Amino acid sequence: AGLNIFNSLFMVGSAVLGIVCLSVIKMTIPQLFALLAVLNFLVAAYIFLQIPIFVVRFVMWMLTHTIYRVKHKNLHNLPE
Repeated sequence: AGLNIFNSLFMVGSAVLGIVCLSVIKMTIPQLFALLAVLNFLVAAYIFLQIPIFVVRFVMWMLTHTIYRVKHKNLHNLPE
């Protein structure tokens, strides 16, 4: 239940940030997306610095989902 509260707070906060950036600061939509990209990069860098094993897991996930191809056979045998 606590996580739902945090999710709701961050959704409201992001909506308020979008409204402030677009109306008060008079940013354009591409500038808003650029700001969000920079903020996303900063949060990712912070997580990578705080939890170094996450970098290894992320790289392994990227490798297994982009380079290695998993072929699925007989999917029709699975119950729905």
